[in-house]
Amino acid sequence: MNYQQFGLWDVFGNIIPGTVVMFGTASLLSEEYFSILQGGLDAGGAFFAFLLVIFSFVVGWVFQALARVIDGAMPYTKTTISTFRDEVSNASSGDDGINYTERYMRGAKLFFADNQADELDNLDWELSQDLVFHMTYGHIYDNNIGRSHRFYVLMILSRSLYVAFGLTAVAHLVILLANSFIAYSPVLNPGESGAIIGITLLSSFLMFSTKDYMQRSRVKTMIGDFYRSELTD
Repeated sequence: MNYQQFGLWDVFGNIIPGTVVMFGTASLLSEEYFSILQGGLDAGGAFFAFLLVIFSFVVGWVFQALARVIDGAMPYTKTTISTFRDEVSNASSGDDGINYTERYMRGAKLFFADNQADELDNLDWELSQDLVFHMTYGHIYDNNIGRSHRFYVLMILSRSLYVAFGLTAVAHLVILLANSFIAYSPVLNPGESGAIIGITLLSSFLMFSTKDYMQRSRVKTMIGDFYRSELTD
């Protein structure tokens, strides 16, 4: 595996959603617990802030797994594999009647059949679009080709953010509606909670749209990077 592409993109891809989750959780605290947290921040200074950055990375890393499960259960979400299939099926035709993606698919099948024949002896290549995708991405990632990994990281970041914003909105709405029935005094008043709900819902929608865009960009970039790197003279 090529570790050169693991860098600040991956780090911030965890720190940012982890920070959003922690701020969202803090906004749900009661006045008593929020005062304790605020006192810790004031007393801890720079060292406490450093610990928060480390903790936000860990929270973001763990939250990725939850976001993946929630995103997979959403009725209108699309996986990267389904996006790849659509790109293969719906690519517009070129002047020669053979579209760019079709040329990539033909070339990729021949490329991997030549280079990994032992693994592909019993494989029906006409029915293996999913494997073409995985082997293409693995090849360009291991060989540090192109920019598709950056789009992957941004897709993961957008997915984590839209889930984090959405859960924050739902949690504030539940507390706002249940405030008359439970003895709980959140640090935010109803007006502030309503504003948080509106902002986080809008942010969740924007990040959901961004995730789909980054997913399509990842697929298109991956195809283009592989085609230019391995299938052209």
